[in-house]
Amino acid sequence: MKILSKENLILGGVYTAIDIPFFYANLYKVSECLFFIFFLGFVWQCLCGTIFNLEKKVISYRKVSYYLLSIGWIPYFYIGLSILYFILSFLSVGNGDMYVFVDDILNYFSQIVVPLSLMIAFVRDK
Repeated sequence: MKILSKENLILGGVYTAIDIPFFYANLYKVSECLFFIFFLGFVWQCLCGTIFNLEKKVISYRKVSYYLLSIGWIPYFYIGLSILYFILSFLSVGNGDMYVFVDDILNYFSQIVVPLSLMIAFVRDK
């Protein structure tokens, strides 16, 4: 079992691509349902193997797969950041500054890392 295999990154990329319009349209309940479906798919892939035989689909649609792989790690980053926030808030480290710390990480993340990841996918595509 590889947690960051191509199948899981493609699953994360599909989730991210579908979720972005709902999230920015302030349809948070739809976004939460999509995350729940994504998380169930992730657990299923880790425990039982691939869901939709994504390895063959990656080979078939190479250009799309570069972009899905490049944004596929984003939901896993959010999950890890949420776990870190929960642990730090449970330990009461930094009291009120923790929210500011996580918010700063997300701002840097959205302004620098996501565009950089898409630029790398664009270069790989060429």
